[in-house]
Amino acid sequence: GFEYTEAQTAQLIIGEGVESIGNYAFCNCMLFTEIVLPSSISSIGNSAFSYCSRIKMLDIPASIQSIPQNCFQSCTALKYVNIPSDSLLSVIDGSAFPASVVFCGYTDSFIDHYASANGYGFLAFDQEFAPDCILPAETEIIQDNAFEGTAFTSVQVPENVSYIGENAFLNCDKLTQILIPSSVSMIEKNAFEGTQRVTVFCARNSYAEQYAREHEMFIIYIDTLPETGPINRE
Repeated sequence: GFEYTEAQTAQLIIGEGVESIGNYAFCNCMLFTEIVLPSSISSIGNSAFSYCSRIKMLDIPASIQSIPQNCFQSCTALKYVNIPSDSLLSVIDGSAFPASVVFCGYTDSFIDHYASANGYGFLAFDQEFAPDCILPAETEIIQDNAFEGTAFTSVQVPENVSYIGENAFLNCDKLTQILIPSSVSMIEKNAFEGTQRVTVFCARNSYAEQYAREHEMFIIYIDTLPETGPINRE
């Protein structure tokens, strides 16, 4: 079965226990911006999600071994496709995804080689996080315009912070990485106005993850990082 939830992000949730999705099952369905696939799924049919033009991000469960022709063809809003470290994926049809997709996975994995061989973008989950700005541990609020125009490339926000204000990182065009802890419960929608592609390092199911998804920012989960550096994973 499946569930449709209507919120800021319209989700199509395929229920656990579903093992396959048939050909053309959701073809040309433009209600959803996000699809949640269960860990039980092992196969997806041809053109199952083709022309679903509002989908922005996709997590491929580890159990899927192949993605067939036209599966996500003409999903014009789709930017990121995440492939886990234990993925069984070994075959992707050349017409399965739009050319603008960026695959996200692990260095030297199947998806890394596939992206390279077929001209897709690739971002590594196991990239190093090396902050050039670690905010003081006693910091509780990042005020409006606090870092406007600064040249930091990577910022670590400490565990005590609960709020990131308006235009906090306005026009920080060199910023590429920020670690946001689970203590953060509010980020103003324009906090990163004027930045380019920022990767958010955060915990799963945190407010930071929700914010990053709503603002189409790339996500790396803290528990995927190498056990080095100043990061507190508790």
